[in-house]
Amino acid sequence: MNKGTNIFWIIIDSVRTFRTGADDRDRIDIIDEFANESIEFTNCVTSAPSSKLAAGAMFTGMPSVYVARHFNDWKFKNDKIKTIKTLVDEHDYKSFPLIDTRNGRENYQHILPPVRKKDLPRGYNLSDYVWSNEELFNVFEHIINGYGDDNPVSFVLWYDCRRDPKTNYYISKTLRTIKEQGYWDNSIIIMQSDHGYPDPRSKLNENYLAGLGHDMILTDDNIKTPMLIRYPQGPVGKKISRIIGHVDIIPTIFDILKIQNSYDSNRFFGKSVLPLIVDETKPQKRIIRTDTRLTMDVGKITSLRGDNYKYTYFYDDAAEVLVNLIADPNELVNLLDSKYGEDISKVLSDFRNELKSYDKDIFNFHLSDLKENAKNNFQSLSETYSNSSPSICIVSKAPHNLIEILIESIVSSFQKIGKITLLGYGGINYSSNTHGQIINVSALSKTSITQANISAHEIVIYLTENSKRVFLKPDIYSGVKAIKGEKLILLNYNFELFDYFRSRWFPSGARLFFSFDRKGYIYKDEPLTFVKDVFEFIGISFNYLTRRGMKKDLVAAREIHEYRTNMMKKESGNSEEVNREIKNMSKATDD
Repeated sequence: MNKGTNIFWIIIDSVRTFRTGADDRDRIDIIDEFANESIEFTNCVTSAPSSKLAAGAMFTGMPSVYVARHFNDWKFKNDKIKTIKTLVDEHDYKSFPLIDTRNGRENYQHILPPVRKKDLPRGYNLSDYVWSNEELFNVFEHIINGYGDDNPVSFVLWYDCRRDPKTNYYISKTLRTIKEQGYWDNSIIIMQSDHGYPDPRSKLNENYLAGLGHDMILTDDNIKTPMLIRYPQGPVGKKISRIIGHVDIIPTIFDILKIQNSYDSNRFFGKSVLPLIVDETKPQKRIIRTDTRLTMDVGKITSLRGDNYKYTYFYDDAAEVLVNLIADPNELVNLLDSKYGEDISKVLSDFRNELKSYDKDIFNFHLSDLKENAKNNFQSLSETYSNSSPSICIVSKAPHNLIEILIESIVSSFQKIGKITLLGYGGINYSSNTHGQIINVSALSKTSITQANISAHEIVIYLTENSKRVFLKPDIYSGVKAIKGEKLILLNYNFELFDYFRSRWFPSGARLFFSFDRKGYIYKDEPLTFVKDVFEFIGISFNYLTRRGMKKDLVAAREIHEYRTNMMKKESGNSEEVNREIKNMSKATDD
């Protein structure tokens, strides 16, 4: 038996906090059973209703909008904050993250030091695209039964409730194995979901969301999750209703282990929940942020949730929704659109100020990262033009703030600079560019570029969030190539440079696809995986060259939100009844 406090972190993908009897996303029995032997937080909120972004927050203690700038260029820098990697590097932990998909194993490896091929039972591979719940449990059982080290262990087990009626069985079996192997009393055991799923009454089911995803929905059914924790000498059978977030898990782990962390240095990061466990009545003014998209994306929606109110902001059209969660738990009445006898001016003002402060902090956080990246990645390019003043054309539909950072980084990286032309497309209209001109075209295509009659530039930079998609759309490729320039560069939202336009798909496309930073540890452990990926790359190349498999556009976020509200009203009764309930409240609750 090993010494130290072990960690067993069980995640059940897409489980609601409640039961409906309508589908396979309901709260399952083992959650109720484990609640009797642990502490349950009944108001726990995810950082994002998307598995990848939610994981970024869970495993770092930072809201997902700090972890990366865009979904397609998701990259975590682990030198800023403590994670499970810290426990491995500094406290002799052994890490076994059992993530059910290959994509997840690749994405989280720098936060959760990965399981290796030698740890797996015969017939299992790191390159397997997905492990079923049964297979994931088999891997766990194989590792824990054969573990004979004195070092404490950290297991992360990512199960999936979807289309598996035996999910409850395998998670029950996991807990039973932890007990049988003697880890029960000297371990931190966490059980949660990464996000919820829309209430069936909303009709936002898999059929409606096919090709769209549920990650644009910020109502409580989709962002609240089960959250239970058990730790040595901790209370059991206790329920806490105060709001917490997934960002609080890592700080709580470090607090239980009595290891100093730096989370308190930023008020927007996670906080240990141990003080709440000791005294739930202690006053706290806590707001948990949830985002549908990362900082530099379009179509972004953000919710700020307190104990009693929730504020939702739609960035594209500056729309706002404010709901009273106590009187209106189904979130059917926007208090900004109704008259109900409660003065919400202070509540609204507080939320607006919180969002403004939050966004400023996020911007500054990314600013320092991007300046450092630009300094490193532009060095070679600036040396090439050290004896001249190159003119630069930036082609992008990126948000204003990212463009501003890029221009500032270019000016500071080059000894001398000529004019900077900013070319926007796809409806993006930039308001200012003090270093040159602004040109807007309807689309990034060869025809539009030719009609715009853009002058020649020494450097053309295509700034895109899609660098990991390997292949650009043919119109975009030919559009950028139509701009006269000595050097054409693809730049992603991490300010990493790719000489993509010299050759349409090789070697830059191959470099993107065979990313050794992401896939290298699997290739090292399983060399044949590289061969398999070569064939996959050939298939993707063929589809690209024959223009197959183009994705359809997403439904507007507001349309999904309004559809959900209308369906819920039909199922829940007339919204006027909800209005009357709010009016009859004797006293407004304060966050």
